[in-house]
Amino acid sequence: MLRTPQPRLLLLLVTALLGLADGIGAEPPGTLAAQPALQPLQISYSVTRAENSRWISLRADYEIDFPVPPEALSSILEDYERLSGVFTRIDWAKVVSRREGWVITEQRSGVKAFGIEFYTNLFFRNRSDRSNPGKVRVIFEQEGEAKTLINSQGYWDIEDRSSPAGPLSHLHYRIAFDTLAQYPGQETIMRNFGPGDIERTIKELGLAAEHRRALPGA
Repeated sequence: MLRTPQPRLLLLLVTALLGLADGIGAEPPGTLAAQPALQPLQISYSVTRAENSRWISLRADYEIDFPVPPEALSSILEDYERLSGVFTRIDWAKVVSRREGWVITEQRSGVKAFGIEFYTNLFFRNRSDRSNPGKVRVIFEQEGEAKTLINSQGYWDIEDRSSPAGPLSHLHYRIAFDTLAQYPGQETIMRNFGPGDIERTIKELGLAAEHRRALPGA
């Protein structure tokens, strides 16, 4: 953990500029530039802070179409202990328990760049809803609270829009959380660089799905 405000503020800048690319997890095969046409569409993105509040709220919705069947995406999101091989933000993840239809996971997330690193351990409850034909919603909700993050929750909505021309999945990604306000300019950094971080996360999922489909026997 970092111990002074200066390196923490630099870490926020590094995180934003590098899109959380360095040093966390395994990079999926290929590069993001390999699929330039697959650009997530920002439906909504907001960073707000109530007067006299210690917390900054982020809310975002994005959509994108991937040329893969829905299960190619949902199977990756439900493979909790291998998420570090998909998302560069995640260092490791493990299943802690299962209860009442929820899978409880612990994950270590963070960034590492230019000799600076910051990690945090978070617990999430996860489940998938397949009650609507042709659709699956993969839900995640934070369990408990962390010192600098609360109310982290969201989902991945995946809808089958395949046709005779080939498989197609419409993805709607929602993310919401409250993070502790610690430094001057933190809201501005989140507004300016947060969208790039979210877009990278979505693209990483698409790249992982394409890679798995290309494996022999897939």
